[in-house]
Amino acid sequence: AYEVQECDWSSDVCSSDLGRLAASCVTPIDAGMVINTESERVLDRRATVVRLLLASHPDTCMVCDKGNRCQLRQIATDLGVGFVDFERIPQVAEIEEVNPFIERDLSKCILCARCIRADHELVVQGAIDYTGRGFASKPATLNDLPLERSDCTLCGTCVAACPTGALMEKRRVFSGSAPVVVSTICPFCGCGCTVDLEVKGNRIVRARPGENGAVNRGTLCVRGSFGHDFVHSPDRLTSPLVKVDGELREASWDEALDRVASELGRIRDAHGPSGVALFGSSKCTNEEGYLLQRFARCVLGTNNVDNGSRLYGTAGIVGLGSAVGFPGTTNHLDALEHSDVIMVIGADLASSAPIVGYAVKRAVRNRGAGLILIDPQRTPLAPFASLWLRPGVGTDAALASGMAAVIIAEALTDEEFVSRKTDNFEALSDSLRDYTPQHVEEITGVPAQQPRRAPRPSLPAR
Repeated sequence: AYEVQECDWSSDVCSSDLGRLAASCVTPIDAGMVINTESERVLDRRATVVRLLLASHPDTCMVCDKGNRCQLRQIATDLGVGFVDFERIPQVAEIEEVNPFIERDLSKCILCARCIRADHELVVQGAIDYTGRGFASKPATLNDLPLERSDCTLCGTCVAACPTGALMEKRRVFSGSAPVVVSTICPFCGCGCTVDLEVKGNRIVRARPGENGAVNRGTLCVRGSFGHDFVHSPDRLTSPLVKVDGELREASWDEALDRVASELGRIRDAHGPSGVALFGSSKCTNEEGYLLQRFARCVLGTNNVDNGSRLYGTAGIVGLGSAVGFPGTTNHLDALEHSDVIMVIGADLASSAPIVGYAVKRAVRNRGAGLILIDPQRTPLAPFASLWLRPGVGTDAALASGMAAVIIAEALTDEEFVSRKTDNFEALSDSLRDYTPQHVEEITGVPAQQPRRAPRPSLPAR
């Protein structure tokens, strides 16, 4: 809350707000206002609201998973609220543990709506909202179904946003605040999300979105939130293995490194440096990849070095390199989120790059961006699409050629951009002469009028 102390009386908003306390989350700020967020009246009312919340909040801080991270207790401490002299209003609620990742204890819920806002505004999934009225009000799914039977993706963003212990990780190995927090990059996909790993006793006990994550903006997917248990899996190798008489046996690091060095040296001496090749893991960092190629070139004298990420990224690298002259991403997610029109071709972003999917959905929902979806199968982005084209499998290139032919034939190109940024544009135009809408329909199965609608400046309403 804040207090409006002074205002330009010519404004109706100001004259109605002057002299009263206003809720900062719903009251617009107008020109000429002088706002005080720390006046005696504001602090007194704020403390009263916190006392009312604590009066219906269970006294389970000693065993609560939030521990010292509970923001309700932090605010109460800041306001000097300790003993609550209000009559207790117990909130009876069962702890729900049927979900594979998330545990709910709604007796601790303070109806702050942060989980709902995270779901609607950051992830843009719409799986939960308020249900019930008065004391029966609570965040829930449609028809109060379990999360796993709803549209929820179990991304864990609501758990990270919850200020109390109403939402918790189910399979937690430690309750309370971990003494060490390590900020790193999520290893599961190429989005580059910042994740904070809470560590106790040299073990990862919790993962949550990084506070300074410019890419993921306080969100993660289900893998980033709950997929770190593989680090301490008992099935992981903890010592090197060497093969002796066709059987693998454990060896010390010194023995294993000596054997690798001697074998690499023997092969290089016998067959030359070209007889050796090094293949790095796609999970390695850039620094580790750099060291690998330095070792290959400077120590072994070979240029035969590659990385596992090319298995999935070669097509994109070659295509982008030949088309735009740069073999990688040409922009960042913020620019994508501020685009007027977005086209997604053959990509299930919810599976391959969830954070990019969040950005696309925010662009459509919050900024009214048009989304052209080209995919034969229905993906989670289909409800957000202004136009969904479903070509036959393997005919994407023909559909893209047909759309390009329409753009050129109907003079929808940006002439200045074409003259400044492209080469051999005339050759491209000549190669597309046969890709009429009717011909494209025969190849792809997409009705002829749809490729003509896609390049239009204004997309049809969803």
